[in-house]
Amino acid sequence: MVVSRQQARLPGEWRVLLPGALPELHPFLPADEAERQILDLLHEPLIRLDRQGRPAPALAEEWRWHLRVSCWFADAARAQAGRRALEAVPAETRLEWGLDEARIEENALALRFAKPGTPGAGEALRLLAGHSPQGTTFWRVETWPEARDVMREFAAHPEHEVKRIWFDDNGACEIVTTLGQAAVRAVLADWLRPRLPRLPETRALGEAAGLAEPVLEFRLSPSRARWPDGAPVSADDVRATVKAALPLALPGREGLRHIQDIQAEGDGILRVIYRRNLGSVLAAWIGLPILPNAGAGGTPAPHAASHAGAGAWRVARRDERSLLLERRDWESGALPQRLRFFPAQPAHSTRLTLAARGIDIIWPNESGMSAPPPWVEKRPLPSAGQLLLLWNARSPRVADPGLRAALDRMLDRSALAEKNTAQVSDSFFPEGMWFTPPARQTPPEPGAAEQLRNLGWLQDLEGVWKKNGVPLEFTLLAPEDNAPRLALAQAMALQWLDAGARASIETLPQNSIIGERLATCRFDAVMLGRLNEPGYDMSAWWHSGGRLNYSGLADARLDLLLEALASEFDLTRVPARALAVEERLRELHIALPLLADAPHAAVSRARFAGRPGSTLRELLSPAAPLPPNLKMLEPKE
Repeated sequence: MVVSRQQARLPGEWRVLLPGALPELHPFLPADEAERQILDLLHEPLIRLDRQGRPAPALAEEWRWHLRVSCWFADAARAQAGRRALEAVPAETRLEWGLDEARIEENALALRFAKPGTPGAGEALRLLAGHSPQGTTFWRVETWPEARDVMREFAAHPEHEVKRIWFDDNGACEIVTTLGQAAVRAVLADWLRPRLPRLPETRALGEAAGLAEPVLEFRLSPSRARWPDGAPVSADDVRATVKAALPLALPGREGLRHIQDIQAEGDGILRVIYRRNLGSVLAAWIGLPILPNAGAGGTPAPHAASHAGAGAWRVARRDERSLLLERRDWESGALPQRLRFFPAQPAHSTRLTLAARGIDIIWPNESGMSAPPPWVEKRPLPSAGQLLLLWNARSPRVADPGLRAALDRMLDRSALAEKNTAQVSDSFFPEGMWFTPPARQTPPEPGAAEQLRNLGWLQDLEGVWKKNGVPLEFTLLAPEDNAPRLALAQAMALQWLDAGARASIETLPQNSIIGERLATCRFDAVMLGRLNEPGYDMSAWWHSGGRLNYSGLADARLDLLLEALASEFDLTRVPARALAVEERLRELHIALPLLADAPHAAVSRARFAGRPGSTLRELLSPAAPLPPNLKMLEPKE
């Protein structure tokens, strides 16, 4: 089918040519950038990113952190005495502590502090120590998934004094209790021995005077946070969304796993209580579509939810030829009122469609627009990911950071980017985020040749670098099932060869590279793709205990920097902490940011004159006023 202006357009309809098939519209698993942008019209998150990559309101009109500290006593009378002691503290001291509230909850005292990490929490607990609070102990029980119900029953038993319990994916759990350590071991063993085939390993994680829990509070927008039927978005909806998202292990959503509870507090207030002091968990909510609660089951059906999101658009019709979206608020008078999406077409059909000027927005595909017609304008889309050159710090061949630095400097990334229709990646952090360190002018560094000579390497008559007679050579892993990446590996090997280093390319299926070689640290170098995610916690990749630390890097200073970044709650301080992490990574030369993809869309010059942006949401925003005495003209038939 050729899409043309001769086919009847509905009133107020814009037309979009997709890069592939019509999307499935799974809200959590978009197949490409085009589908992600369509879902962004159908659904709304609590927080989204603005054009500068900064967190911005969506369903939530504002959000803030505070710290909840729970301190348990033997009875309510002692809790009351503790509260009176806090009330006797001078007002200016309580203000300095950041103590906003002290509330009695049965035999517990619940304290609210203005922000997590405040030293005032420790000061308040020291004061309460004189009123005999019960100690709080933290335990880890290495159970398995089948034992989860047994542990839940243990936690529910009133004599066990369990205040919190949470489970990892593997079934292991952590509990918080006010029983003493000896008592916990005894009651756990007595409870589990007749109920499980074997006793799990149990260990104490620590003890404290109280339990500190960061709380992320959202104030929902009364006008925007509503479903199509007018019902408000509720805590049940948010809980159901998290329940549906967790099993999918979505990239950038690891922060959802740290949620202890989600509560409603009055009209339009949503409180998310966390288990860990990690400010970076905020990023898990950025762009996460909130789905309606399915009812008693509590888990939304994702495909059905695509038609009932809280976004400004809805799916009006779908068949094998097109997908039609309509604006919910017809009375607004905004244009367009409809968006019709057509699947990718063969190259000759695309050329006929373009010649007929029947499309307003085009996402080019591999068979599409190598030479766009003059009536359209190419506009850059957000980069979806980047490619890193990762070194193995445990490989004897490339264990020396100075050697890795020299090998990095042998590569001409600009030439590689030009051959791959990409752009040079300058940062270890995602492109375009508010915390991503800007590209900086750095002092000139020694060239690769000077660096190698300083390390004791010499070039032979053929230009090959050698040390103690051993040539400079290593192996680069490349995926045999990814032709563009394999071609890039070959281009890199040629650049290294021209500079006197020999890189042998070893090809394996992508799954084998990750599952067999990276997971066991059996490689010298590898190209590793990484999606651009809104989070700033890089601990998984670079911390010595990170689950994705394939490089085997173990640097105490970097670990501290990563921990400080992940635990930062003040967004204004995140860029400086990210910069410190980036600078340390550059000093270690454990990886080199290579390339970032450079996608683009094409838009009708006539339709979008004076209207900035490239994404659907940006293009659908109100147009900027046109200069005087000019008007927008439709292209001639």
